[in-house]
Amino acid sequence: MDKDQHLIKVIGNLFCIKFMITIESIMDTFTKMTNKGVNVNKKLLWGYFFVSSQKEYLKKIIELLKEKKYTYNNLYQNDTGSYTLNMEKIETNTPNSLFSKCEELNQIANSCGVSYDGYDVGNPDRNKPITEVV
Repeated sequence: MDKDQHLIKVIGNLFCIKFMITIESIMDTFTKMTNKGVNVNKKLLWGYFFVSSQKEYLKKIIELLKEKKYTYNNLYQNDTGSYTLNMEKIETNTPNSLFSKCEELNQIANSCGVSYDGYDVGNPDRNKPITEVV
């Protein structure tokens, strides 16, 4: 499996990204999305993930991000016993704006004692593939 296959997986209608986030990796993601027919200039559903062994720490993230107009999606315990929080926002991102957002979310996560675990992106209409954003 080559390096790129580790960076981006397509699961259902989502591009799932989990790796050390650099501007180069984000630019690569945008290029791959464009090459697959995704209109990256449209508003998309961006999911942002946080992980902690302490559920209460993630609840602090929920409140902080709700103030910034993010929407709570879910909070669940994963197979390892830690908890994963998914917050979402329908918005347009560029590689630079997404990189800045990831840096900001990482700082917020660190201040709350949790880990920022990356992002995913999909169609705001969850019933349609990301390539059918109108």
